[in-house]
Amino acid sequence: MLAFAIAAVALFVILLVLIHIGTRGPMGVTSKPMLDDLIGGVLGVLLVVLVIAAAITVLGTFYGTAPTAGEEELGVTGQLYRALAGSGVARAIGDSVVPLLGPLLGAFVPQAVRDAMA
Repeated sequence: MLAFAIAAVALFVILLVLIHIGTRGPMGVTSKPMLDDLIGGVLGVLLVVLVIAAAITVLGTFYGTAPTAGEEELGVTGQLYRALAGSGVARAIGDSVVPLLGPLLGAFVPQAVRDAMA
């Protein structure tokens, strides 16, 4: 899980730098502030969906195949996985977005992760 965290932070920093360069600083993307806010909101929602999909995949690689345990034995990450598994929104993201990420990231992730994404 540490490798996933490091990769996620590195990717996040790289994307922030690319966004900063692409917009030439803190200026808006368009000349209309309302449209900039709308684009920012849509990109924010997409980022949240990708973060939830990544959390489902990362936690699913371990807890998806681990035997069930009591709440006190799971720890924080196990409780987070159970919470995601019980959430309707997370299930919808897991059923629709995670399988789409499998073919896109297939060459870059180990077989255990590809199995969890299927």
